[in-house]
Amino acid sequence: MPTVTDENHHPEGTLNGNGVIYKTNVGGGWTINVNLTGAENLVWAHADEGGDGFSSDLINVKSSVLDVWVLAGAGDDVVNTADGDDTIDGDRYQYVTGENFRDGEGDDAIDSGAGNDVVFGGAGDDQIDTGADDDFALGEAGGDVVNGEDGDDSLNGGLDGDEVNGGDGDDTLSAGGVGDGGKDTLDGGADNDELIGLSDQDRASGGDGDDHIVADFAFGQNATLDGGAGYDVAEITLREAADVTFVQNENGATVNGPFKLVGVEFVRTLVTGGGDDKITINRTSEGSGDASSLDAGDGDDTIVGGLGPNDDAVLLGGDTIQSGFGDDRVTARSGNDFILNRGGEDTIDAGAGGDGVRVNAGSSGTVILGSGNDGFQSEFATSQDLPLDYVIEGGEGNDVLAPVTGGEYHWKPGAGIDIILTVDDGRTYAGGVSLPYTLDDDDDDYRQITVDYSDAKKGVVIDLVAGTAIDGSKKFPDRIAFVDDAIGSRFADTISGDDSENRLSGESAADILNGLDGADTLDGGRGFDTLDGGDGADFIQAGDENDLVDGGDGADKINGDLGDDSMLAGDGDDEVNGAEGDDTIVAGEGKDRIFGGDGVDLLNFLEELGDRGVVVRLDKKTATDSFGDKDKVSEIESVRGTLLADTIVGDDADNTVNASDGADRLDGGGGIDTLNGGAGNDTVLGGAGGDLISGEADNDTLSGGLGDDTVFGGLGNDQLTGLQGDDVLDGGGGKDTLSDSQIAFDDVFTWLEAFQGKADDMNGGADADTLLGAGWLKGGDGNDQVSGLGLLDGGAGNDVLKVAKVGDVDGVLPKLIGGLGADEIHGGRQAILSYDYSKVGVTVSLQTGIAKGAAGDVDTFDGLNNVQGSKFGDTLKAAKGESSILSGMDGNDTIDGSTGSDIIDGGDGDDVLSTDTGVEMDTILGGEGNDSISAQAFSGSIEGGLGNDVIFFEGTSATADGGAGADIFTVLTGGAEITGGTGVDQYRIRNGDDVHVIIHGFDRATEQIDLTSFRFKSFNDLMKRAEPNDGFVAFKLTNEDTLEIYDLRIKDLSADDFLL
Repeated sequence: MPTVTDENHHPEGTLNGNGVIYKTNVGGGWTINVNLTGAENLVWAHADEGGDGFSSDLINVKSSVLDVWVLAGAGDDVVNTADGDDTIDGDRYQYVTGENFRDGEGDDAIDSGAGNDVVFGGAGDDQIDTGADDDFALGEAGGDVVNGEDGDDSLNGGLDGDEVNGGDGDDTLSAGGVGDGGKDTLDGGADNDELIGLSDQDRASGGDGDDHIVADFAFGQNATLDGGAGYDVAEITLREAADVTFVQNENGATVNGPFKLVGVEFVRTLVTGGGDDKITINRTSEGSGDASSLDAGDGDDTIVGGLGPNDDAVLLGGDTIQSGFGDDRVTARSGNDFILNRGGEDTIDAGAGGDGVRVNAGSSGTVILGSGNDGFQSEFATSQDLPLDYVIEGGEGNDVLAPVTGGEYHWKPGAGIDIILTVDDGRTYAGGVSLPYTLDDDDDDYRQITVDYSDAKKGVVIDLVAGTAIDGSKKFPDRIAFVDDAIGSRFADTISGDDSENRLSGESAADILNGLDGADTLDGGRGFDTLDGGDGADFIQAGDENDLVDGGDGADKINGDLGDDSMLAGDGDDEVNGAEGDDTIVAGEGKDRIFGGDGVDLLNFLEELGDRGVVVRLDKKTATDSFGDKDKVSEIESVRGTLLADTIVGDDADNTVNASDGADRLDGGGGIDTLNGGAGNDTVLGGAGGDLISGEADNDTLSGGLGDDTVFGGLGNDQLTGLQGDDVLDGGGGKDTLSDSQIAFDDVFTWLEAFQGKADDMNGGADADTLLGAGWLKGGDGNDQVSGLGLLDGGAGNDVLKVAKVGDVDGVLPKLIGGLGADEIHGGRQAILSYDYSKVGVTVSLQTGIAKGAAGDVDTFDGLNNVQGSKFGDTLKAAKGESSILSGMDGNDTIDGSTGSDIIDGGDGDDVLSTDTGVEMDTILGGEGNDSISAQAFSGSIEGGLGNDVIFFEGTSATADGGAGADIFTVLTGGAEITGGTGVDQYRIRNGDDVHVIIHGFDRATEQIDLTSFRFKSFNDLMKRAEPNDGFVAFKLTNEDTLEIYDLRIKDLSADDFLL
């Protein structure tokens, strides 16, 4: 519990459970000592309560652990506290009822001690000592003295004339502000302080450190502002018409006017009220680079100089402004203003009215001329070392740009009719602002003017030679002179330079840019642009979309950017970069560097118009152009040659080469290439990969190389070689030679090696061609020589076909098609002579080697045992003593076998098929249709197929299957094993010599067996000759003849099953 000592020994003092001391004394004059060493609660020491007396109390509070709240009450009190964060109110409150307080009065002395204290002086002339740490003190009414001592204090003297001392630390001192009615004195003391609320006849001293002083002079009262040591900054408001001259340099700022300003290095903000102000700011050094702000308010103001290195000025009347050497911001708003930038990088908004803007040499910035008829002029520069750099925006009026001296001017014409002046003159703008100027062509060497129409509402036509710019949204053109660079609109523009070094930008839409003479820079931007650099070393940026670029003469640098661009580098040692897209590049004369970039890019020599053929080695990244210059090329996928003899070699990419005219030599290299020799006797090698090769006109030598190639000879007598892979060769017109490899026809070994597993597709085309290969070989029109393996088709003309003496192609027997004309065919025994193509039926005899068609063509052949008829009615005859394959195909054919083991296939149609006598083993296939098959003295098999067939057996040992249809089987002599198949079949067995018949699939319900030639008297007479067996019934018809019926028992049979 706390120890309380009451030196006056009044009995009213009590200590309750909350650690609150109440002293209720009518007479007052207390001395209270409180020791809080052991207390746990906040102590509230409240003296001089009750009664109607105003006494002076002494309150001493000692605490080692707790914070204290002391209300001293009314009267001249002295309050002393120990360390801690205390709250002291000298006489603010007087206890009345237990829950209400009212202001007290008295001249108090307060010492808060160490800690972060809060002190209220109340009414009266108080002295407040806040002690160490970060304190808050408010003197309130009366002439107070407030001392901050150590710590970052916030001190306010309140009303009346106060003295406020910050002491050490970064303090905030307040004088009370406008209308506080007193003459305040503020002293910041050590460190970096902020002094605010100064007005009237106040005095301020920042002391040591970098201080900030804020003053508001309502009526122009005298005052003294002293920044003291350090770099100090002031913010000043002048509320009435002001006539002030500032001098601001390294020794501080002074002022001539109703107040004194010393020891201040920089005035950051100056605000004036209404009226006609005159403010002069003289700067002799650039200071620290802090920003200033000036608001001159209404009235016709005159501003000379600058507030700091980075100023901000706002003026509303017809003003005259001279900015300083810093980076200023001036807003003139209404009125006819004159604005001068003496130096620095300024932002100037002339606002409404007819304004004039003049800038000194060595300055820079942005000028917005506003809505009136405004003018911009630069003053003279004595050397190129003092250039100007300005962006000027023209506004709604008819503006004039007068770039007298050298520098960079970025002019954005506005809605009016704008002029860039070119002659000596003086011009008066709206509002009476006069800007005399003199222009001299001698300054043009280091004067750079850019005219910018990027905000135009329609497309523009800019001609720098004529000095005009036609804006589609204006009635008359703008007059532009000494302009070096131009920027178009977002619409379709036409921009032409002059003989100087121009920078022309098209922005968006389809623009036309012409650089003319000089080392120009052209940028097409977005849109389908046409760019012409003209003479000189130009830099051209094509931009987006598909652009057309002509570098012209000179060492140009061209960048295609996005899109499929067409670029002509022109004469000179140029550098071309296609960038993205499928670009077309014409290098022109000179030692050029060509980079195709992304996409499939074409290097086009056809339009170079040199006097010699080119040598292009994409594999070595070099190209000798048509002028004899050696270019460096990379990332090029396609090449177009000249009209002369070219040599073009591809790389490992997929190249496309069009050689045009001339005797060209092409090599695709690696990759899947497309090679076109064009006119001339060309030599083309596809190389690795499946290539597409075309010789076009004249006599070409074309080789596919590795891979599955496609080779077209075109017109002329061409030589086509497929080499490795399954190739497609087409000779086209002319007497062509098509070969899969360079081998001899009779060399069996090389045939086996060269055509192992190959299947080429060759077409000789028109005229008399020679084909040698394996696969599908088509002679086409003309009298062709076709040799090899696979399908050999002579086509139209009197052709010679020869089959190699070995094997097959992928298991398929060679097939020979003579085609139209009288053909000579030499085949091996495995080959098939085919007339499947024929439009009429044919007669072919493998015995005589002659084939005739209804059109009168007669083919001769030898060495062939197999034949395939047409889709019409054919007559085919097998070779004697040989095993033949005879296929009737469609139509009603007549086919005769011979003494060999033949395969006879009638195919579709009602065919007549027969075999010769003495055949050991034939196969007869009736196929679809109602066929008549006669088998004599052979042991083989017969299939009737679909249709109602009639099959005769004579002296045979054969098997037969009737297939579908109502078939008739007649056995004259010999043996026959018959399966009737589906349909109602008839079985006729004649009494002959050693007839032995076996029947499968007999249908008792619908079919009968004809035995009439045996003359049985009755069914019972027949059954006497029947013998039961396991699964069939055997009949001994005569001593030499037998019949077996399968899948029946004797008891199943009846008289209806036989025709006796």
